[in-house]
Amino acid sequence: MARLLPLLLALAAFLLVAIARQQAARSRSDRTYRPRPSSRHGWGGSGHAADGTQWVVRRAELEGLRDAYSSAALDPGQPLHRCGGCQAYYHQSSLNALKADNHGRCALCGSDDLRAVHVL
Repeated sequence: MARLLPLLLALAAFLLVAIARQQAARSRSDRTYRPRPSSRHGWGGSGHAADGTQWVVRRAELEGLRDAYSSAALDPGQPLHRCGGCQAYYHQSSLNALKADNHGRCALCGSDDLRAVHVL
């Protein structure tokens, strides 16, 4: 019996690892959007534009969109920022919260490429 116990423990550990891997690979929901890593930056990669470039967006493109952090409707009259990794939009107050709580990274994809938006 003493020789069988380590074998049973090893088998149990192997099964736990196999089950954990299967659960991690399983899609959680087909209806929930989850950004995929871009080939250029990957998850949380540095795509930060050092030259201070801005996103240029027409006001009509912002209709119906919401702040990715607060879920508030986007107000084109307020300063806006957009993630270069997943294209999520943020108000200035949400960007301040991300800087304080998330090291200035996007709440959705982890990118640090959060640049100002110029609304036309």
